[in-house]
Amino acid sequence: MIPEDCTAAMPPELEWTGERLVPSHTGDTAIEHLHRYAFARELARGKDVLDVACGEGYGANLLSGVASTVVGVDIEPGVIAHASNRYGNKVTFSVGSCTNLPLPDSSIDVVVSFETLEHIADHEKMLSEVKRVLRPDGTLILSTPDKLNYTIIPKYQNLYHVKELFKAEFQSLLDRFFAHIYLFEQKICYGSVLAPTAGMPITGVRHYTGDFQRLNCTDGIMAAPYNIAVASDAALQMRHDVSLFQGWDIPTDLQRRLSDSEAAQAAATAEIDVLRKRLKSFGHRTVDRITRLIRPRRRRINVPHTG
Repeated sequence: MIPEDCTAAMPPELEWTGERLVPSHTGDTAIEHLHRYAFARELARGKDVLDVACGEGYGANLLSGVASTVVGVDIEPGVIAHASNRYGNKVTFSVGSCTNLPLPDSSIDVVVSFETLEHIADHEKMLSEVKRVLRPDGTLILSTPDKLNYTIIPKYQNLYHVKELFKAEFQSLLDRFFAHIYLFEQKICYGSVLAPTAGMPITGVRHYTGDFQRLNCTDGIMAAPYNIAVASDAALQMRHDVSLFQGWDIPTDLQRRLSDSEAAQAAATAEIDVLRKRLKSFGHRTVDRITRLIRPRRRRINVPHTG
């Protein structure tokens, strides 16, 4: 199958700061974000789409491959200038806040916003703005970290995050603005996928863990760090499929650490070889020097006495 190509000659990209994803960055973060956009594309076909907090613009560009129109909004003017320069032939980019969107009322079919909610304190204001720009029965696709599995259990704190939500809080927030909520969970997993043959219905997800001594099982994804919601006032014909994303030449964090470890080991081996050669050379030079020092003494010892 020939992939839908959204690439072209591109100008230099933004600097990777650790929070706003850029296409040169690999690892779990890249795979997570690309999976979300692949998921969103299924609901964006033929629609007028808004990507809120679009950042570098790669996601809005991917959405433009299937959408009727795409608008990308970000609060940083420099980021919008970059995105316009890089993807502006297919996407319209505008400076704006997620709580003050630069679009008219009822102008958008699908709003996409990934990893935005946790960066602001006033979640209700953001969702009010989303509802304002959405057409009746429009759709919101929203992702945010799960406070329990992203922060509390792993004892991790993201300094960029202002207000994270537990899954129940996320559900409750969306319930106040939309009639229908469809929740999904996301997690990077290193394991084996066993799924029904294409075309067969999926009735649930079983997450197995274990080793050679024991096996465990739970319904759904165990300890998923991200919650994703599809929200609308319309009862959508949602396919609750289990989806898998594999990046092309995008290694996971584990693969990248293994590669870095192998590179470090190769560098250390090369350095050891150099030191061995130097030591061997030093040994030869030392022997030669000692030989030169003792040779005259041998001559003096071997001179016959003529007195």
